[in-house]
Amino acid sequence: MTKNEQPTPIRPTDDTQQLSLLPTPDRAANNPRFRLGKATCERGLRHVAEIKELLAERQRERELAAVHHLPPRRQRAA
Repeated sequence: MTKNEQPTPIRPTDDTQQLSLLPTPDRAANNPRFRLGKATCERGLRHVAEIKELLAERQRERELAAVHHLPPRRQRAA
């Protein structure tokens, strides 16, 4: 591919299937090309959980950084 060439877009076809880490009763589960072992599924689910926790931690940090603290209130003269 040369510098000015655009990559060819990938268009899904009718037989496009997506891998899933969860057990599913659909056609993909019966196709040996798409069958994943139990250990692979568990490792993938652990990885997804780690990513979700990381994203949640970053969100908490952003929310804490967005809190504006006001200076202490001064007593008014009576």
